[in-house]
Amino acid sequence: MKVLLAENHEIVRYAVKNLLLNRYPEVEVTEATNSMELESIGLSEDFDIIITEISLLGENVISCLKKILKKSRLTQIIVLSTYSPRLYAARLFKIGVGSYITKDNDSLELMTAVKMALIQKRYIAPNVVEFLVESFQSNHDDPYLKLSLKEFEIFKMIAMGKAISEIAALLSLSSTVISTYRCRILKKMGVSNNYDIIQHAISHGIGAC
Repeated sequence: MKVLLAENHEIVRYAVKNLLLNRYPEVEVTEATNSMELESIGLSEDFDIIITEISLLGENVISCLKKILKKSRLTQIIVLSTYSPRLYAARLFKIGVGSYITKDNDSLELMTAVKMALIQKRYIAPNVVEFLVESFQSNHDDPYLKLSLKEFEIFKMIAMGKAISEIAALLSLSSTVISTYRCRILKKMGVSNNYDIIQHAISHGIGAC
């Protein structure tokens, strides 16, 4: 079994790696410390499972995962994150991520997700199920759920302080297209300018991921 473990913090990588080795002594674990390494290693090698934090240092992790999944739909991805599933779970499931585990869960949840990934099955932790049910029942009143995946990606880049031209270059789109996305985001979020977007992101703990 080959696993790519992408995580900013060495102590977390150490803990997860040891959990894997204790359960699967034959596992080969490759480590990545930022999104650039995640994308480079994930695209150059084949892995059975990728375990990643969504808030890795570097560029957009969701974009990295989309590229990796496009290369190999057989690779199972488990997101192990500090972020609430409210912000990312539904979007990640939509692009093909198999499991979303928050770091406040018991280690058993992660190992269950790994077990299911090995048989190409998705595992949804109880707290994530609760979120998905609540979001469905609320008729998607949460403004973040109104944003498409691309809009959410651009929203986060604006929140990071990136200029329209910079976002356009990163996403290989024209500045005009990015400006159109920005207008849609402002309308859906009920805000007026980039400063409002930045403040909104800070208040909701949305990082550069």
